[in-house]
Amino acid sequence: MFRGCLLVYPATTLQDVRLELAKEEAACTASVTGSMSETGSMPKVSLTGFFTTGFDLEDRQYVRLKMMREPS
Repeated sequence: MFRGCLLVYPATTLQDVRLELAKEEAACTASVTGSMSETGSMPKVSLTGFFTTGFDLEDRQYVRLKMMREPS
């Protein structure tokens, strides 16, 4: 979207990011599953799992820090 001199992008939600990661992971897994499973080197955590865990940790840290800064 373009408003005057300011370029405005629609907000990206965490759900949007998770959906895109899941799509990429599904495509990647489908193309390499056969060769990786033969060697036994499948990762224990998927890329999506890795990123969503990081997002969750970051969110928890933000909430905790915000709670610590608010006066009681």
